[in-house]
Amino acid sequence: MISQVGYFTPALYSQSLLNVDFGIGTSSAKVGYAAVGKSDNDFWNLYSRDDGNGGYRDFGTVSNLKWADGTVSSVGLTVANAPGAWLNGLDDPMYNVYLYPFNADNITVTVTDLPAGRYDLYL
Repeated sequence: MISQVGYFTPALYSQSLLNVDFGIGTSSAKVGYAAVGKSDNDFWNLYSRDDGNGGYRDFGTVSNLKWADGTVSSVGLTVANAPGAWLNGLDDPMYNVYLYPFNADNITVTVTDLPAGRYDLYL
């Protein structure tokens, strides 16, 4: 199972924050804080297991993730083996869905093109 919360917080640049919602659909309904955040208006990037044609993706990418303030970054991510999704009934739109593999293997999330630095990562 993959957590619905993905944060990449550069320790050297505390003003920068990337939020990733691992879920379904075409855009994240989440805005603002989750476990951590910068403001009530934080932007949330979505990694969707949906392929756009009614099927599920075993592998997918998201490029040019936006920082919490909406500014485009060079950072991307790839996700492998997360085609399953389940809703759990929580009120928060991000925490209401979680992704899982269709087999007993692991989900792999790889961050790409992250600028050099020290980062805090919350999953």
